[in-house]
Amino acid sequence: MKWLRLKSGLIMMGILAAVALYGFAELPVPVYAGSAEETAAAKPYKFTPDPQLTNVLLLGDSISIGYTLRVRRDLAKVANVYRPMKPDGTPRNCGSSVTWTRGSLDRWLTSQPHWDVIHFNVGLHDLKRIDPAKGAQSDDPAFPNAVALKAYKKNMEKIAARLKQTGACLIFATTTPSVDSARPLMMPEDVVLYNAAAVEVMKRTGCSIDDLYSKVLPRQDELQTPNNVHFQNQGNIFIGKAVTASIRKALSSIRNPE
Repeated sequence: MKWLRLKSGLIMMGILAAVALYGFAELPVPVYAGSAEETAAAKPYKFTPDPQLTNVLLLGDSISIGYTLRVRRDLAKVANVYRPMKPDGTPRNCGSSVTWTRGSLDRWLTSQPHWDVIHFNVGLHDLKRIDPAKGAQSDDPAFPNAVALKAYKKNMEKIAARLKQTGACLIFATTTPSVDSARPLMMPEDVVLYNAAAVEVMKRTGCSIDDLYSKVLPRQDELQTPNNVHFQNQGNIFIGKAVTASIRKALSSIRNPE
Protein backbone atom coordinates (compact mmCIF):
# COMPACT_ATOMS: atom_id res chain seq x y z
CA MET A 1 0.00 0.00 0.00
CA LYS A 2 2.85 2.36 0.87
CA TRP A 3 4.46 1.61 -2.49
CA LEU A 4 1.17 2.34 -4.31
CA ARG A 5 0.87 5.70 -2.57
CA LEU A 6 4.45 6.54 -3.48
CA LYS A 7 3.90 5.45 -7.07
CA SER A 8 0.72 7.54 -7.34
CA GLY A 9 2.55 10.54 -5.94
CA LEU A 10 5.33 10.16 -8.50
CA ILE A 11 2.82 9.91 -11.33
CA MET A 12 1.05 13.06 -10.15
CA MET A 13 4.37 14.90 -9.94
CA GLY A 14 5.09 13.85 -13.51
CA ILE A 15 1.74 15.17 -14.71
CA LEU A 16 2.26 18.48 -12.95
CA ALA A 17 5.75 18.72 -14.40
CA ALA A 18 4.36 18.20 -17.89
CA VAL A 19 1.78 20.91 -17.28
CA ALA A 20 4.47 23.33 -16.17
CA LEU A 21 6.80 22.52 -19.03
CA TYR A 22 4.38 22.26 -21.92
CA GLY A 23 1.25 24.12 -20.96
CA PHE A 24 -1.14 21.16 -21.19
CA ALA A 25 -3.57 22.74 -18.72
CA GLU A 26 -5.00 26.18 -18.21
CA LEU A 27 -3.42 27.85 -15.20
CA PRO A 28 -5.37 30.16 -12.87
CA VAL A 29 -4.79 33.91 -13.12
CA PRO A 30 -4.55 35.41 -9.63
CA VAL A 31 -5.01 39.12 -9.00
CA TYR A 32 -1.62 40.50 -8.01
CA ALA A 33 -0.87 43.38 -5.68
CA GLY A 34 -0.07 46.53 -7.61
CA SER A 35 -1.93 45.43 -10.73
CA ALA A 36 -4.70 47.39 -12.42
CA GLU A 37 -7.05 44.52 -11.66
CA GLU A 38 -6.75 45.26 -7.97
CA THR A 39 -8.59 48.58 -8.33
CA ALA A 40 -10.59 47.86 -11.48
CA ALA A 41 -13.86 47.30 -9.62
CA ALA A 42 -14.01 51.00 -8.71
CA LYS A 43 -13.64 52.16 -12.33
CA PRO A 44 -16.33 52.31 -15.03
CA TYR A 45 -15.18 49.92 -17.75
CA LYS A 46 -18.62 49.53 -19.30
CA PHE A 47 -19.45 51.87 -22.16
CA THR A 48 -22.03 52.41 -24.89
CA PRO A 49 -20.52 51.81 -28.33
CA ASP A 50 -21.27 54.11 -31.25
CA PRO A 51 -22.35 52.01 -34.27
CA GLN A 52 -20.88 54.66 -36.60
CA LEU A 53 -17.34 54.15 -35.28
CA THR A 54 -14.72 51.51 -36.00
CA ASN A 55 -14.26 48.67 -33.52
CA VAL A 56 -10.96 48.12 -31.72
CA LEU A 57 -10.23 45.14 -29.45
CA LEU A 58 -7.55 45.17 -26.76
CA LEU A 59 -6.39 41.73 -25.63
CA GLY A 60 -3.86 41.13 -22.87
CA ASP A 61 -3.14 40.58 -19.21
CA SER A 62 -3.28 43.05 -16.32
CA ILE A 63 -0.77 45.34 -18.07
CA SER A 64 -3.37 45.92 -20.78
CA ILE A 65 -6.06 46.47 -18.16
CA GLY A 66 -3.94 49.34 -16.87
CA TYR A 67 -4.03 51.21 -20.19
CA THR A 68 -7.52 50.26 -21.43
CA LEU A 69 -9.35 53.32 -20.10
CA ARG A 70 -6.58 55.66 -21.29
CA VAL A 71 -6.76 54.27 -24.84
CA ARG A 72 -10.55 54.42 -24.83
CA ARG A 73 -10.45 58.05 -23.71
CA ASP A 74 -7.80 58.98 -26.29
CA LEU A 75 -9.78 57.35 -29.11
CA ALA A 76 -13.15 58.79 -28.12
CA LYS A 77 -15.21 59.70 -31.22
CA VAL A 78 -12.70 57.73 -33.31
CA ALA A 79 -13.27 54.10 -32.29
CA ASN A 80 -15.15 51.85 -29.90
CA VAL A 81 -12.44 50.32 -27.71
CA TYR A 82 -13.39 46.94 -26.26
CA ARG A 83 -11.64 44.37 -24.08
CA PRO A 84 -12.78 41.03 -22.61
CA MET A 85 -14.93 41.53 -19.52
CA LYS A 86 -16.12 39.38 -16.63
CA PRO A 87 -19.85 38.98 -15.88
CA ASP A 88 -19.47 41.33 -12.91
CA GLY A 89 -18.40 44.17 -15.21
CA THR A 90 -14.70 44.15 -14.35
CA PRO A 91 -12.00 43.64 -17.01
CA ARG A 92 -10.79 40.13 -17.68
CA ASN A 93 -7.12 39.16 -17.53
CA CYS A 94 -6.48 37.12 -20.69
CA GLY A 95 -3.76 35.07 -18.98
CA SER A 96 -1.30 32.74 -20.67
CA SER A 97 -1.21 31.52 -24.27
CA VAL A 98 -2.75 28.25 -23.06
CA THR A 99 -5.92 30.10 -22.07
CA TRP A 100 -6.06 31.78 -25.47
CA THR A 101 -5.73 28.55 -27.45
CA ARG A 102 -8.25 26.57 -25.41
CA GLY A 103 -11.38 28.38 -26.52
CA SER A 104 -11.11 31.75 -24.81
CA LEU A 105 -9.84 33.58 -27.90
CA ASP A 106 -12.84 32.40 -29.91
CA ARG A 107 -15.20 33.75 -27.25
CA TRP A 108 -13.44 37.11 -27.13
CA LEU A 109 -13.48 37.47 -30.90
CA THR A 110 -17.13 36.57 -31.33
CA SER A 111 -18.33 39.13 -28.78
CA GLN A 112 -18.72 41.55 -31.72
CA PRO A 113 -19.56 40.85 -35.39
CA HIS A 114 -16.58 42.75 -36.81
CA TRP A 115 -13.18 44.01 -35.66
CA ASP A 116 -11.23 46.69 -37.51
CA VAL A 117 -8.10 46.64 -35.32
CA ILE A 118 -6.95 44.11 -32.72
CA HIS A 119 -4.09 45.13 -30.44
CA PHE A 120 -2.90 42.13 -28.42
CA ASN A 121 -0.24 40.83 -26.07
CA VAL A 122 0.36 37.52 -24.34
CA GLY A 123 3.55 36.53 -22.54
CA LEU A 124 4.02 37.38 -18.86
CA HIS A 125 1.86 34.55 -17.55
CA ASP A 126 3.66 32.05 -19.79
CA LEU A 127 7.08 32.78 -18.33
CA LYS A 128 6.10 32.55 -14.65
CA ARG A 129 7.97 29.83 -12.74
CA ILE A 130 5.98 26.80 -11.60
CA ASP A 131 6.79 24.27 -8.88
CA PRO A 132 6.17 20.91 -10.65
CA ALA A 133 5.50 19.10 -7.37
CA LYS A 134 2.79 21.51 -6.25
CA GLY A 135 1.53 22.79 -9.59
CA ALA A 136 1.71 26.29 -8.13
CA GLN A 137 3.68 29.37 -9.11
CA SER A 138 7.07 29.77 -7.49
CA ASP A 139 9.76 32.38 -6.99
CA ASP A 140 12.49 29.78 -7.54
CA PRO A 141 14.33 30.40 -10.85
CA ALA A 142 15.37 26.74 -10.91
CA PHE A 143 11.78 25.70 -11.62
CA PRO A 144 10.41 25.59 -15.21
CA ASN A 145 8.33 28.26 -16.90
CA ALA A 146 4.54 27.88 -16.83
CA VAL A 147 4.65 27.36 -20.60
CA ALA A 148 7.93 26.27 -22.15
CA LEU A 149 9.37 28.54 -24.85
CA LYS A 150 8.83 25.98 -27.62
CA ALA A 151 5.19 25.48 -26.59
CA TYR A 152 4.70 29.25 -26.30
CA LYS A 153 5.90 29.76 -29.85
CA LYS A 154 3.52 27.10 -31.15
CA ASN A 155 0.67 28.73 -29.25
CA MET A 156 1.55 32.10 -30.74
CA GLU A 157 1.37 30.59 -34.21
CA LYS A 158 -2.14 29.31 -33.45
CA ILE A 159 -3.16 32.68 -32.01
CA ALA A 160 -1.85 34.60 -35.02
CA ALA A 161 -3.63 32.24 -37.41
CA ARG A 162 -6.94 32.62 -35.58
CA LEU A 163 -6.64 36.40 -35.41
CA LYS A 164 -5.89 36.58 -39.14
CA GLN A 165 -9.26 34.98 -39.80
CA THR A 166 -10.99 38.12 -38.48
CA GLY A 167 -9.64 40.27 -41.32
CA ALA A 168 -8.72 42.94 -38.76
CA CYS A 169 -5.52 44.95 -38.78
CA LEU A 170 -3.39 43.11 -36.20
CA ILE A 171 -0.89 44.72 -33.82
CA PHE A 172 1.19 42.56 -31.49
CA ALA A 173 2.54 44.36 -28.42
CA THR A 174 5.77 43.00 -27.01
CA THR A 175 5.73 42.02 -23.35
CA THR A 176 6.93 44.80 -21.06
CA PRO A 177 10.11 44.35 -18.96
CA SER A 178 10.46 42.60 -15.61
CA VAL A 179 13.10 42.82 -12.88
CA ASP A 180 15.04 40.17 -10.92
CA SER A 181 13.15 41.08 -7.76
CA ALA A 182 9.69 40.84 -9.31
CA ARG A 183 7.18 38.81 -7.33
CA PRO A 184 5.76 36.60 -8.67
CA LEU A 185 9.04 35.78 -10.41
CA MET A 186 9.14 36.68 -14.09
CA MET A 187 12.81 36.81 -15.03
CA PRO A 188 14.03 39.71 -17.22
CA GLU A 189 15.98 37.43 -19.55
CA ASP A 190 12.87 35.29 -20.10
CA VAL A 191 10.96 38.35 -21.29
CA VAL A 192 13.62 38.89 -23.96
CA LEU A 193 13.50 35.24 -25.10
CA TYR A 194 9.71 35.03 -25.24
CA ASN A 195 9.44 38.38 -27.01
CA ALA A 196 11.93 37.26 -29.64
CA ALA A 197 9.93 34.08 -30.28
CA ALA A 198 6.65 35.97 -30.53
CA VAL A 199 8.03 38.70 -32.79
CA GLU A 200 9.46 36.09 -35.17
CA VAL A 201 6.01 34.52 -35.48
CA MET A 202 4.21 37.83 -35.86
CA LYS A 203 6.52 39.19 -38.53
CA ARG A 204 6.23 35.96 -40.47
CA THR A 205 2.42 36.13 -40.33
CA GLY A 206 2.18 39.81 -41.25
CA CYS A 207 1.24 41.32 -37.89
CA SER A 208 2.49 44.80 -37.00
CA ILE A 209 4.68 45.16 -33.91
CA ASP A 210 4.12 47.67 -31.11
CA ASP A 211 7.43 47.31 -29.26
CA LEU A 212 6.31 48.29 -25.78
CA TYR A 213 9.33 46.50 -24.31
CA SER A 214 11.82 48.83 -25.98
CA LYS A 215 9.72 51.89 -25.22
CA VAL A 216 9.45 51.11 -21.51
CA LEU A 217 12.95 49.74 -20.85
CA PRO A 218 14.86 53.08 -20.69
CA ARG A 219 12.31 54.43 -18.18
CA GLN A 220 11.55 51.21 -16.34
CA ASP A 221 12.56 52.43 -12.87
CA GLU A 222 10.38 55.51 -13.27
CA LEU A 223 7.32 53.83 -14.76
CA GLN A 224 7.00 50.48 -12.98
CA THR A 225 6.17 49.75 -9.37
CA PRO A 226 9.07 48.47 -7.19
CA ASN A 227 9.73 44.71 -7.33
CA ASN A 228 6.83 44.25 -9.71
CA VAL A 229 5.97 43.95 -13.40
CA HIS A 230 3.03 46.34 -13.03
CA PHE A 231 2.99 50.08 -13.62
CA GLN A 232 2.44 53.22 -11.64
CA ASN A 233 -0.13 55.70 -12.93
CA GLN A 234 2.43 57.56 -15.05
CA GLY A 235 3.48 54.22 -16.50
CA ASN A 236 -0.08 53.36 -17.54
CA ILE A 237 -0.38 56.81 -19.12
CA PHE A 238 2.91 56.35 -20.97
CA ILE A 239 1.98 52.93 -22.34
CA GLY A 240 -1.54 54.08 -23.14
CA LYS A 241 -0.18 56.85 -25.34
CA ALA A 242 2.06 54.38 -27.16
CA VAL A 243 -0.80 51.94 -27.72
CA THR A 244 -3.09 54.74 -28.90
CA ALA A 245 -0.46 55.90 -31.40
CA SER A 246 -0.08 52.40 -32.86
CA ILE A 247 -3.86 52.02 -33.19
CA ARG A 248 -4.24 55.45 -34.83
CA LYS A 249 -1.58 54.44 -37.35
CA ALA A 250 -3.47 51.23 -38.09
CA LEU A 251 -6.78 53.05 -38.49
CA SER A 252 -5.13 55.53 -40.84
CA SER A 253 -3.83 52.71 -43.01
CA ILE A 254 -7.34 51.24 -43.18
CA ARG A 255 -8.86 54.56 -44.26
CA ASN A 256 -6.03 55.41 -46.65
CA PRO A 257 -4.66 52.17 -48.09
CA GLU A 258 -1.62 52.53 -50.34
